[in-house]
Amino acid sequence: MLFKIDGFKSFVQNNSANGRSLIKFSIMNIASEILSALYECEAVDVDTDHIVVLSNVDSGSAHEVYAALESLIKNIQNYVQTAYKVSLSVAISPIANTLSEAGDLYDETVDASNYRLTYGHGCIITPDHIKALSDKPYTYPSDKEKMLIDALLLGKVADAQNIYIHIVNHTVSYSYNIVRSGLLRLAVDMNMVLDTIQRNSGKPMPYNLNAFISELDKLETLEEINEHFFALFGSITAKLKEKTSAKHDELIQDVVEMIHHRHSDMNLSIDTIAYQFKMSSMYLGRLFKKINGKSVAEYITEVRLEQAKELLANTEYPINEISERVGFLSSGYFYTLFKKATGLTPNQYRKSLPPVG
Repeated sequence: MLFKIDGFKSFVQNNSANGRSLIKFSIMNIASEILSALYECEAVDVDTDHIVVLSNVDSGSAHEVYAALESLIKNIQNYVQTAYKVSLSVAISPIANTLSEAGDLYDETVDASNYRLTYGHGCIITPDHIKALSDKPYTYPSDKEKMLIDALLLGKVADAQNIYIHIVNHTVSYSYNIVRSGLLRLAVDMNMVLDTIQRNSGKPMPYNLNAFISELDKLETLEEINEHFFALFGSITAKLKEKTSAKHDELIQDVVEMIHHRHSDMNLSIDTIAYQFKMSSMYLGRLFKKINGKSVAEYITEVRLEQAKELLANTEYPINEISERVGFLSSGYFYTLFKKATGLTPNQYRKSLPPVG
């Protein structure tokens, strides 16, 4: 049996080297004492994150032995959790006939302990669990992969998460090596998505495939790996929003410049502007108000009134002519809007100004 310490990174951070050695020594003693109720056993401190217990199980079928061991192991896990706040995942090897097979069984049990990735912290992994995994030929769900990439490029993070979970759930019923291969392929997909965004935006994307995979290898459970991918999905969406926001800002600036350039055109409106930019007037209107805080019509009126003030101050044009020059169809409408904005009629405004020169 291989007893693996869960959350090993935190275990190292929270305990000194001497403290870790003492806790592992205590785990060995606890395991030996509880297991010895049924079997002769010997505990060995083999590696930094796990210990191994050799047990002499000389009677009963393999199924009966695994069931008995699982019951004892749960007691060990509970005791260690209560006493030291340490979670243990345990892998049980097949039953060997001779001690000479111990080396090969150890390697096999180390491999089996990798299934903690799918079973989670505190699991007990038996040979029966591994045998139950699908031995059908595995086919990566390429159709879902394309949907995932498309969802990310469209900034649909919730859809991307659901598709990702579908791909992972399709994979976990297979061997650990297939699960890991599937996760690596997903990591490569992320590299493809970010490369596409970078090429389209011309801005560097802070993603390093090797670093991402290196971090994956440090994570112990699928739950942690899912969070790792979802955090990346969030970063991708944020970058897309930045890109979209920049494009929107540029578009609205172009609209503002058009209004200033063509304010005297009496036909200038949200519809004619939207037509020029090949988009719906409803979408442009919403976007303009979101960014500028006022409607396109309000902004056109504001620009026209500012231009009218300039003409009132610096020319002797009649009011009706000024109204036409700045783009108003009706001088009466111009009078109404001007007084509403300034509190004065155009004539009163002109008279209130100091003499030119």
